[in-house]
Amino acid sequence: MPESTFHVLVFLFPGCKKVGVTGFCMGGALALASAALIPEEISAAAPFYGIPSAELCDVGKIKIPLQGHFGSKDTLAGFSSPKDVEALKQKLDAGGVNYEVFMYDTGHAFTNPTNPNYSKEICDLALGRMIEFMKKHLV
Repeated sequence: MPESTFHVLVFLFPGCKKVGVTGFCMGGALALASAALIPEEISAAAPFYGIPSAELCDVGKIKIPLQGHFGSKDTLAGFSSPKDVEALKQKLDAGGVNYEVFMYDTGHAFTNPTNPNYSKEICDLALGRMIEFMKKHLV
């Protein structure tokens, strides 16, 4: 995280001792990248249906708690398909990363109410899990 961004967070949340990162699609990939690249600035990450390229970062080096959310019917090969999630899990296992990954019976962008893959039930379940995860690791 750029130093200026960190100072903005400290200004906005002066009592905040820990920061959690989440994101969806590209933001999910960036949340994973943040976990790998700037773990000293964040305490937990919860990416949704997005995985960064190996050229951007080595996810096996993540040292903070991680919770991922993906769709078992996601067809974005090379980014968030079930095959990509399996490769991600292998890298996380090899690195000894503290993680959990949830797979939902849906496709990409399942939390976006304007997307055909949206499911209120699945969205609520995934977001509820993410909120509990952040509460556990940020308190």
